Amino acid sequence: MTKFQYLSPAFSKQSEAEKAFLGEIDGATGFSLFWFDAVKPLLERTGAKYLLQIGAYKGEHTSLLLEYCRTCGGFLTVVEPFVLPELEEIMEGDVCGRLIAKKSHEAIPGIMDPIDVVLLNGDLNYHSMRVDLQDIAEMAERKGRDFPTLITKSMSRPYARRDMYYDPDAIPPEARHEYGRIGMSP
Repeated sequence: MTKFQYLSPAFSKQSEAEKAFLGEIDGATGFSLFWFDAVKPLLERTGAKYLLQIGAYKGEHTSLLLEYCRTCGGFLTVVEPFVLPELEEIMEGDVCGRLIAKKSHEAIPGIMDPIDVVLLNGDLNYHSMRVDLQDIAEMAERKGRDFPTLITKSMSRPYARRDMYYDPDAIPPEARHEYGRIGMSP
């Protein structure tokens, strides 16, 4: 009888740094929750060096991506239109990354690096995601490269089949649904 073994690093022996990280992580930080289990192994196995992070909030995940870039000789481009002091502090003076303080549809056309992986956590609505994906496809085509590996989140409940708008006025009226600044129920 073969014993089933789950391969996730979350169930293997963890380093002291990993234990410290997991003890400090804010459960609302998104991609960071999947760092050891999915994101870091994917980056390592694909040999990704040029990363694009769209949407960084306070930079919790950004600091992990920068550390990865330092160890592999890579480079991180962060696109975040509403830069908070925490993110600015993380990015300040780091030679392995740059911060573009623009909306993604303004920033992506100007990115010249050959992007290997995109971590997409921008405005969570159909219109914005479609525009970002089109811009990413055009960026890859300009460089003669395949569409980069895409990592995204918030695609299931409670956001599945719902649009969320950070800046509703930036969405064309024909692409914007009724909205309100209220809580969400299933």
